[in-house]
Amino acid sequence: MKVYRNRRELWGSERTLLVVFSPTFYRKQRATLTREQEKADERLAELARAIGAWRESRRGKGHAEASVRRKIRRWTGREHLREFLDVELEVKDGKAVELTWRWDRTKKRAVQRRYLGKQILVTDRHDWDDVTVVSAYRRLTRTESLFRISKSRPGVWWPMFHWTDSKIRVHSLYCFFALLLLAVLRLELREAGLRIHIDRAIRRLRALDETLVVYADGGADRVLTDMDPTQRELADALDLAELASALGTTVLADA
Repeated sequence: MKVYRNRRELWGSERTLLVVFSPTFYRKQRATLTREQEKADERLAELARAIGAWRESRRGKGHAEASVRRKIRRWTGREHLREFLDVELEVKDGKAVELTWRWDRTKKRAVQRRYLGKQILVTDRHDWDDVTVVSAYRRLTRTESLFRISKSRPGVWWPMFHWTDSKIRVHSLYCFFALLLLAVLRLELREAGLRIHIDRAIRRLRALDETLVVYADGGADRVLTDMDPTQRELADALDLAELASALGTTVLADA
């Protein structure tokens, strides 16, 4: 990874700016650029064939110049495609009669060098070194992941059927606690050496079922149903047997 560091005045205060280049990010963006170029190329080829067929037969209304140019702008509006695409459109009486194009490899390489693989990080932590700033930024993705999980679970964040300020504040408070519990769960699993995505861990935990077993003598026990290997690992990592015992539920041992 490469970093260029500078200071600029932004939003009325002095900020430290880091332009970060990541080879991994570069390769992902380059693959996306290639896919978008291939899509645009297919659409242009199809449009060129349609224009050529109309030129030969002169049947139908044809392709108006304005309409053709709008389509080309729409198809090449992403990923800087227009910066290395050269299009030639021959027009007669307001109708397109021939469409040709070429992708300029030199300009494409210039686009890749200028735009791909880079992120601009802005901070007021002037005393932090480059590694600390980049590491802090990358840890933000974990927080964003927790927010996505919380918003996708009914009752964790949404829906919010409140309108008054006081109730919205209370709603935000228990949503914060939900995020805090998710963060604690992530730490507990990591400390136990269990490498599993937090979203998958929640799904496997939610799949645990409790069964009420009633005996012939009138006694009864609450037991957790059989666990799959992942659920068993989660139960061991989180000491669910001890928690279940405190709640009056039995966790069956492996047969």
